[in-house]
Amino acid sequence: MHDFGGRPRPGNDYGFYSGTGDGFHSYGSYLARHALALTGGALLLERPVVGDSYENAPWEDWLSRYSPTRSDGLWLWDGTRQYPSYTLHDLLRGNAQDQSKDVPTTDGEFIRSLAGVSATNTISEHLIVDADWNSPDKVDVAITSVLTARAESRTVALAVATATPFQAWLPALEEHEEEEDDPRLGRVDMSPCEPWVTNRSAEIKLDDRDGFGAKSAVHRSRPSKHIIDMFGLTSNDVWSETWNDEDGRIAFRSIAFGSRWGTGEREVWDQGKALSCDRSFLARMLTALNRDLVLLVKLQHFRERPAYESASGSFDTFSHSIVVVTVAPSLEVRVVVPSDAEIEAVNALPKRDRTEFKDRYRVIKNLVAGTAVPKVKTSVSKRTRRPLKKD
Repeated sequence: MHDFGGRPRPGNDYGFYSGTGDGFHSYGSYLARHALALTGGALLLERPVVGDSYENAPWEDWLSRYSPTRSDGLWLWDGTRQYPSYTLHDLLRGNAQDQSKDVPTTDGEFIRSLAGVSATNTISEHLIVDADWNSPDKVDVAITSVLTARAESRTVALAVATATPFQAWLPALEEHEEEEDDPRLGRVDMSPCEPWVTNRSAEIKLDDRDGFGAKSAVHRSRPSKHIIDMFGLTSNDVWSETWNDEDGRIAFRSIAFGSRWGTGEREVWDQGKALSCDRSFLARMLTALNRDLVLLVKLQHFRERPAYESASGSFDTFSHSIVVVTVAPSLEVRVVVPSDAEIEAVNALPKRDRTEFKDRYRVIKNLVAGTAVPKVKTSVSKRTRRPLKKD
């Protein structure tokens, strides 16, 4: 009953509490789960389904979790592609003397190339406008972008570039937000950024155990509904991997990749995605909208403190590298690096305001315009020290 039949045994209490998790099934768990299913099937023939549920059809909802994620029967593997070449680079800048000082590369030219920008700051075939993947040496790569009015693009880029790494981000849309009259209303704190990429989501069901597939197959990004409608984009493949313009030319390609390895508690399910935009369509789109594109490439590495360092006073650490560029309708790419004055202006903000995009944007906009930056009053209570009473 307690035999694991070749499966890895849980290494700690957490593993034993994982219950019916497939990665930890013992022979006894296997028998109990199947006995429960047989008993439930027998009761279903004799009695009605009752219980608390938000679903109108609780039985069908429960049963659907044991079907593939997609209703057409395709599995995650069917929509998972090979890793693109640009995801196979090691991105850590190693330190031979002290591995605890390994950090992501700061080579801006190389980091820009991950998004498809060449050494001469040109876009050859396509630009990756939204992506997420892990490098072989465990560096998280995130590429995001927004549209902005042309006169505002540099200021927006500086407001991102002057942020601390954890606050450096650009907004995207969720599918439910596209049903609103103006999806940007929920992003007023990021104005004048205009989200134009939509993240898709889906509940992973039976193919959660698909060892050759990636969750990103059903989580891949796409252009927003506004862009799709305005430029007559269509996707005729079942995974929405390619989006064509009205003339049938490929405007966007959205790929998903990943793999699964390890067992039990050490199992890793890697997943990645990338949405790329054809350079000619990007130029037409930016021209028609009279917008610039602001693009952020962020590398993040998490170093977990090894067990043997527990007594040395070291901690888990994060390290980052960030590159911000703007792209004009002419496809001119400009790298945006804040000046000392712009960094000082942001650092002069109260600590809480420094974390907010809108406050960094306001300060930099005033600085660029040559106007004085208004001081922000902070409500700090002062305590009066009273003399001690004498007995």
